[in-house]
Formats: sequence, C-alpha cells, structure tokens
Amino acid sequence: MALLTYLFAFIVTAPIVVWIALFLLFKRMFNNPHKALLWSVDIMTFFFMLSVDAVMHEVWHHHFLGILFFAFLFFSIFFIVLYLLTHQQVVMMRLVKGIWRFNFLLFLSGYLVLVVYGLMASMKF
Repeated sequence: MALLTYLFAFIVTAPIVVWIALFLLFKRMFNNPHKALLWSVDIMTFFFMLSVDAVMHEVWHHHFLGILFFAFLFFSIFFIVLYLLTHQQVVMMRLVKGIWRFNFLLFLSGYLVLVVYGLMASMKF
C-alpha cells in the first residue's frame, strides 16, 4: 500500500516526467508515435489536474480543487454548446475526447505557469 502512495505522490509532483515515460512506453508498445501521444495525454490529464492543485497549495497554502473542478465543468459545457451550434449531429465520443484533451492542454499550461511562478516567488533577490 505504501508503494502505491509513493507512486501516486511521484506522479502528482512530477507529472511531466511520468508523461514522457508513458509516451516512450506506449511508443514502444504501439510502434506509432501519434497513438502513443494520445494515450499518454488521455491518462495524464487527471494527474495534471491534481498537480495544478498541489502546486497552487504549495504556493498559496490553500486547496483549489473545487475551483479547478468548476473550471473543468465550465469548459466542458462551453465546448458542448459550441459543438451543438456548429454540428447537426452529436458524436459523443469525439466530443468527450476533445473536451478531455483540451483540458489536458489547459492544465499542462497551468502547471507550467504555476511552477515558474512558484520558483520565482520563492527566490529571494
């Protein structure tokens, strides 16, 4: 049980390292870099959400998981409405994958910005 706890903690604190490792593993398994990238993105989205909360907690000493969840819901609803306005027929699986992968990009960029901000804020000039 302790091993799972350490593994989860490592994934949340160093998600980019785990993402690259997953990509390389899937690339070797599938022998297709595009499919490997999509699989690694799909798996790591949830962990980047948790990582953003962990970095925000480290910087501001408050958890923002509720706000991050509502941001996820807001962007999901936004994309559903946008999709319904631009398409006559809803392809649910395509819509869900698009929302999930957009949130990956959103939380990856949020993670990178927060890590840089946290490093800059912790430096004493």
